Amino acid sequence: MNGAIKAKLDSAYTDTLALPYFTQFLDSVANTNSDNYKTQIKQVYTYLGGYYVAKEDYNNALIYYQKLLAQQPEDAVTKSTVNKIKKYLKDANDYKKQSEKTKNKN
Repeated sequence: MNGAIKAKLDSAYTDTLALPYFTQFLDSVANTNSDNYKTQIKQVYTYLGGYYVAKEDYNNALIYYQKLLAQQPEDAVTKSTVNKIKKYLKDANDYKKQSEKTKNKN
């Protein structure tokens, strides 16, 4: 898989080397028996989740980590990651609301 090679070359997520390969892979297996590709799909979800965290795009990161969690519901690391992202997004949203209230009072 070209995406896996590109992901190794871009392990810090500084470039988008693997991104097009992985999104194309997911598109290509979407209408197939995905059980045949379960291991590869988990790798892609892990990469994409990590990529979006590195880019501080936590909404997209959450999407891919939740998909990963659906594939491996007992995985403690994935559960923890999903919970941390959810908490971050909630805290950020609460902060934004509080800031808007403060701004409107002034």
